[in-house]
Amino acid sequence: MRPLFVFAILCQLFAFVLLVSQQELAPIAKVVSCLLLLCSLSTCFFLARSEASRDNSIEKLHENAARLAAGNKLENLSGDKQIASINAELQEAQASLAEALRKENAVVKNANDVICSIGTDHTFLSVNPACRKVWGYEPDEIIGKRLGDLLLAEDKESSIESLIGAQKSLDTLNFENRLRKKDGEIISVLWSAHWSIADKALFCVSHDITDRKKAERVLAESEARFREIFTNMPIALLIINKKGFIEIINPAVTELYGYTRTDLIGKGISQILSHESASELKIDPNSEPLGEVTLTSKTGQHYTCQCSASELNTQEGPRILIVLFDTTEQKAVEQLKQAFFMMISHDLRSPLTSLMYVFDRLKGGKLGTLSESGLDLVTRNADEAKRLVDLVNELLDIEKIRSGELPLSLTRCNIKEIIVSAINAVRGIAISKEIEIRYEPEDIRIYADKSLLTRVVINLLSNAIKFSPEKSIVKISAAADSANLKITVQDEGRGIPEQLFDYIFEPFKQVAPPDHSLGGSGLGLAICKMIVERHGGTIAVTSSPNQGSIFTVLVPTGSVSS
Repeated sequence: MRPLFVFAILCQLFAFVLLVSQQELAPIAKVVSCLLLLCSLSTCFFLARSEASRDNSIEKLHENAARLAAGNKLENLSGDKQIASINAELQEAQASLAEALRKENAVVKNANDVICSIGTDHTFLSVNPACRKVWGYEPDEIIGKRLGDLLLAEDKESSIESLIGAQKSLDTLNFENRLRKKDGEIISVLWSAHWSIADKALFCVSHDITDRKKAERVLAESEARFREIFTNMPIALLIINKKGFIEIINPAVTELYGYTRTDLIGKGISQILSHESASELKIDPNSEPLGEVTLTSKTGQHYTCQCSASELNTQEGPRILIVLFDTTEQKAVEQLKQAFFMMISHDLRSPLTSLMYVFDRLKGGKLGTLSESGLDLVTRNADEAKRLVDLVNELLDIEKIRSGELPLSLTRCNIKEIIVSAINAVRGIAISKEIEIRYEPEDIRIYADKSLLTRVVINLLSNAIKFSPEKSIVKISAAADSANLKITVQDEGRGIPEQLFDYIFEPFKQVAPPDHSLGGSGLGLAICKMIVERHGGTIAVTSSPNQGSIFTVLVPTGSVSS
C-alpha cells in the first residue's frame, strides 16, 4: 500500500505543475490536469483512510489476543482478510481451550480420588468434591485448613518434610501417611505431589490405600503363620521350584533324616527320594497324590513315607510344597496288628469254637447226665464262651471292613424278608422281656448285600430290645422312593443324650458304664455304621432322655421298586 500512496502524491505534483506553468493550455488539457489532480487527491484520501482502518483492526486483534489469555469472549473483526483469518484462528483456539477446560473440570469433579492444591504454608487452596466421599468433609470445610490438622500426630513431621521436598523438586513425589476422616475413622493415603512454579502451589492427588494396606497386613500375617507352621511342623516339609530343585527345607528334615540346608538347597528332589520316575516329582498339583515313596537319610537308611504336594503362589512365582509323612513305624504297627488278628482268628477263635461244641454236648446230655447245679454252671459258661466268640467275630469283621477285605455281594433282595428274618433272630430276647415288635410289611426290593443288611437290622433291633423296659413296644418300618431306602427302628428306652449321637457309633463306645451289665461289646453300632457306609448310605439317631430313641438308616439305590 505504501508504493501506491507515493505514486498518488507524485501525480498530484505533476498535475499542479501543469496548471501553474502552462497558463496557455488548451481547455481539454486543463480539464485533464484538473481530473488528474482530483483523482490523485481522492486516491491519497482513500489510502490514508485504509491505513488508519488497518491500524485499528490490528489494535483490535491485539485486544482479542489479550481477551483469549484472560478467558474473555472475543470480538468479531471484519475488513482485512488476513486479520479476519487470524482472528478466526484465535476464536478456534478459544473454543478448543474452553473444551479442554470443561473436560478437565469434569475429570476433577467426578474423580474418585481427592485432587487438591496446597499452598506454601501447607493449607488447602482448592479441593474437588471427592473429599466429601473419601474424607467425609465438605470442600468448604477443607479449604483454608492445614494438611497437618488431618494427619495422625506421628505422621505429621514426615509428611511436612515430603511436602517441602516436593516444593524443591521438578518431579512428582509420592509419600504415604494416615489421615483421620471427619467421623474419626483412620485411613491410609498415598499422595502424589507436584510443585507448580507459576501458581506457587502443590498440586496433589490423594488416593485411599486402606484396603491395600489391610491386604498387605493380612498377607504378611499369613506368611508369618505359614513360616511358623513350616518351621515347627514335626514332619518333613520341602519347597521346590517347578523344575524340581529344592529351595527351602524345614528343621524336621534335619532332625529326622540328618540333612542340612547345605546338603539339599539347590539339589534335585530325587537327591533324597526314590521314586518310580523322578520326573513325576515335578508335580502337577492337579494330579493324584504321589502316594508312597522311599526316603533315604543322610546315613543311607531307608524310610517309607507318604508324599503329597500342593502349589504355593509366592512373590517369586509358583512353588510346590512337598509333605513327607514318615509311615515306617505305622507300617510296622500295621504288620503287628495283622499278626494280632491272625492270632485271634486261629489261636483264639478255634479253641473257643471247640469249647462251645463241648458245652453244647454237655447241655444236651451226650456226655452224661449233669446235676442241676452242674447244668447251670455249664449253661453260664457256654453263654460266656458264646459272648467271647461273638466279640472275636466282631473284631475280625471290623478289621475286614476297614481293610476292604469284606466285599459287598449285591443282589436284588426283598426288604420284607430281611426285616422278618431279623425279627425272628431277636424274638427270643423280646419274648423274655415281654416286648412287642411292631412291623407293617412293605414289599420293597433293592440292590444290596442281603446278609450284611440283615445284620444291621438285627443289631438295631437287639439294641432297641436291650435298652427298652419290659412290656414296651419296639417299632420298625421301611419305606423307599426312587433314590433311597429308609429303615427306622424306634424304642421306648431311656434315650441318648444329644452330645453322644455321634459318639455311640465309634468302636467300644457306649452311653454309660452300666451298659456292660446288659452285655455287648460296644462294637455293634460301629459295625452297622461301616456296613451302611459301604452301601453308600448313612445311619443316625434322634433321641431325648427317657423318651426313647429312633435310629434311621438311609441306603441310596438307583433301582427301587415296590
